[in-house]
Amino acid sequence: MQQRQTTTKSDIKEAFIQLLATKSLEDITISQLTKKAGVNRSTFYLHYLDKQDFLEQLKEETITTVRMILRKETFYPKEALEAILSYFQENSAFFAEIAKNPSFRFADNIRYFILGMIESTPRS
Repeated sequence: MQQRQTTTKSDIKEAFIQLLATKSLEDITISQLTKKAGVNRSTFYLHYLDKQDFLEQLKEETITTVRMILRKETFYPKEALEAILSYFQENSAFFAEIAKNPSFRFADNIRYFILGMIESTPRS
């Protein structure tokens, strides 16, 4: 069951990235998103309250991942930077689309979060 949920959420995220390449955030509908992901609207609503909740969960998932990378590599700034850059590269399609979509403040939130974490990391 957990694996299926993870796959469904991953499919929805991938569909979102694809739609974001051709549409603004405001123009993406749940119907378009679920159709592209190959899931029912009811399945979407099992996981998310609405589009805003989906975006919030996506942001939190990304921040949590970056936070784990930074905490794991706290005493090794070079390794932390390499790990974060690797994460961005692995998810480059997602980050490229959110960076070029002006209505999506997500990129700014991630940037400020990372800068805050880096500034609070003890220097050696």
